[in-house]
Amino acid sequence: MSFITENSQLKEKLQSFAKELNNTSIIAEMHQKMDDFLADKKNNELYERMKNCEENIVLKQNNGIELTQEDLDEYKEIHTWLNSSPQAEDFFSAQEALLNIQDEINAYVSLAIQMGEAPTDDELA
Repeated sequence: MSFITENSQLKEKLQSFAKELNNTSIIAEMHQKMDDFLADKKNNELYERMKNCEENIVLKQNNGIELTQEDLDEYKEIHTWLNSSPQAEDFFSAQEALLNIQDEINAYVSLAIQMGEAPTDDELA
């Protein structure tokens, strides 16, 4: 059981924050770009292929297994297609933006907890 789960006041605040955060136009826009990309069956299949291909490459590298030409060709084929797709570019840009937002929120909340108050812009820099 986590501390947040056991503390209803903290849990309510976090749920409210999450709801408000996801109602912002920037977050909604990023989710829409990602949803638009994944709604297309071909995009979705290629994205899954890319993830599987990357997992396979990492697994082989971590286990000292030599990559085959087939592994490299498949990765290159998927990578080339994704680089030529404006929709894929939007998807990955949105994904990266959400990760950056998440990192900034984590830093802000961490600093606020440490300091006992909301940090200023200078303190975040």
